[in-house]
Amino acid sequence: MSIPQILRYVILVPHRDSLGAMEDLRKELFCYGLWGSYSFPLSIPLLRVSTSFTVNELKKFAVNIKKERDKFICESESMCCFIDVLSFYGPKINLHIDSSYIPESAMLKVKKIYSPALLCTSINTMNLNIIQNKGFSFRSACLRNLSIHKLAQGDSSYSFEWKMGREVWLRT
Repeated sequence: MSIPQILRYVILVPHRDSLGAMEDLRKELFCYGLWGSYSFPLSIPLLRVSTSFTVNELKKFAVNIKKERDKFICESESMCCFIDVLSFYGPKINLHIDSSYIPESAMLKVKKIYSPALLCTSINTMNLNIIQNKGFSFRSACLRNLSIHKLAQGDSSYSFEWKMGREVWLRT
């Protein structure tokens, strides 16, 4: 499958105070030879979209997520992979998104829903169960738009550049 010029996603980003164990997992994957470990921001891809969500659409989406989930848990031994334009690899998160979470004004923008959600610790790999995830959790997170494109130079399977939009925090 050829990768489009620009890919757009809506991602859930854990607060930086929660990233320690997640960063350790990503480093371990890189040491095992998964070069795509640093090709995608340490985040949870929720949706692939045709155009970015507006701030109001992100706010409504955040409210709907927060209604279901107060604490996000990455369970141990729950590594999985989504195959799409990019393949996402990482531990499952206890969050299941469906179309009822998405604001009506944004529905036509959605190309793909990733559910159950996973913390993307590497992209474009099929090597499941290389390491054991020790499990971790977090409460504080924000939604962001993400645009990503392939670099002109480097390995086409993991040489990307990305830009994230404004943070919209999930309120308690």
